[in-house]
Amino acid sequence: MGVQGFTPFLQKFFPDVLKLFPNRLEALRGKTIVIDGTLITQRFHYIENESPHQHVARWYNLARQLRKYEVNTICVFDGKQRNEAKANEAQRRRKAMELARTRGSLEEERFQRLHSLSESLLQLRDAAAQTRSEIGQALKASTDDTSSQVLLDQKVDELREISAQTTEEVAAPQEEAKQDTPLTPIPEAAAPEKAEMNIAQLAEQLNLLHLNYKATTAKLASIPALQDGVSAIPGETTQTMTKTQYQLTCEEGKLWEYVANAQNSLLSGGSDVTQQELDSMLNRSYAMTTSFRRRNNTPTSTTYSESKEILGAMGILCIDATGAVEGEALASSIVLSGHADYVATEDTDVLAYGAPMIRNLTGYEDPLLVISGTEVRETLELDQSAYLDFVLLLGTDFSQRIKNLGPVKALSLIKEHKSIEGVLDSIANQPRYTLKLPRDAYLAQVNIAREVFRTLPPPPSPESLQKLEADDDLAKEILAKYAVERYAIDDIAESEALAGNLFSDNPAAG
Repeated sequence: MGVQGFTPFLQKFFPDVLKLFPNRLEALRGKTIVIDGTLITQRFHYIENESPHQHVARWYNLARQLRKYEVNTICVFDGKQRNEAKANEAQRRRKAMELARTRGSLEEERFQRLHSLSESLLQLRDAAAQTRSEIGQALKASTDDTSSQVLLDQKVDELREISAQTTEEVAAPQEEAKQDTPLTPIPEAAAPEKAEMNIAQLAEQLNLLHLNYKATTAKLASIPALQDGVSAIPGETTQTMTKTQYQLTCEEGKLWEYVANAQNSLLSGGSDVTQQELDSMLNRSYAMTTSFRRRNNTPTSTTYSESKEILGAMGILCIDATGAVEGEALASSIVLSGHADYVATEDTDVLAYGAPMIRNLTGYEDPLLVISGTEVRETLELDQSAYLDFVLLLGTDFSQRIKNLGPVKALSLIKEHKSIEGVLDSIANQPRYTLKLPRDAYLAQVNIAREVFRTLPPPPSPESLQKLEADDDLAKEILAKYAVERYAIDDIAESEALAGNLFSDNPAAG
């Protein structure tokens, strides 16, 4: 999201344009900020917590802190239509979400499989030595049976069909979040005694679990990789998640090798070391599964309407951008027209518009970071046209990056050739730098991006930007309606107001 790698580039080569406010909101006293409501709502939504309405409580606490430090606030949200210029980016994100959903489904299947394996092995540990030996022999014979491969092939086909269905579902608009099927809790102690399975049943269950593992492995191997480091989930790269799942799959494979061997210690009395490894895998799979579930459960229209409801009660004006206008574009327009001082967002597109932005508004542990688009342009010693082309060379939601053309080289080329067309002419005979599209198609993309960033939406009239009156009683009623009223504390530090754990408890306890 935003201009790719812009902030790290500035931090390394032009650190003076990054202004830090260690005292955070105190430094904004008397100022007016325009918050990117869509992005901040998403941030609040994805924070790990038990409450489905945590965004309401977090907006309430942020609004209260802004009032405490006398920071005037306007909140803007994206329009309902999607900008056609972002069609490629939207398609990329759909594919990334599809990949994340598929991996999440596979990881949840792994968790359930490991949980069942753990319970089965507990039964083996309690069985007589002769019974363990017979089960081990039956399992090994079943594993060696060629019919297992036929079932495996059938299972892989079923998983591919499920994947195809997932693709169609992801492309459809999601209005309301689906109710998740609860995960089986990780057992902290041995479960109550159950009716013991007979030898054939237990051997068959272990065999089916092993078959399920092989099918899942085949499916993981068949998932197509996304190009250009596309993020499967917010905040993580596909490479990192693939590596994590691959590592866990390898560990599980070694475990199954032990289980399939009748002479293994698991089948001859149990191994504490191996059981610890299984417990470790179970916990990691559980953590990964819950992470996928949380991040795949995207905000809905209800999430945003609830956020606007509490913001209005707290006296913060909410404005919906019209049509396909992006929230950060409208926010930049409000600031550049003199109605506000800063745009509060993490989206560096704001710098392309030339507006000053504030980052880390919700990251209470870090100072606020202020960057002015105009100051950046002047520091880079570029005119407006060259500056915008430099930004587009870095890569945005509207324009792709040229392979192997980093920000330092891009800046040098723009200073020398003044435009992207000039840069393309200069690198035409250098195979190191390659376009991912034909030149004409790339330039068409660039021209659309230029038009987007040069055409700000008109700001609202000054009359429509008047501050609202807060209604604290209504705000507390809203908190009660969404069952987060217990978090309404009269005097709370900013660090507590925006802390990661909404209810300051331990979700793992009990």
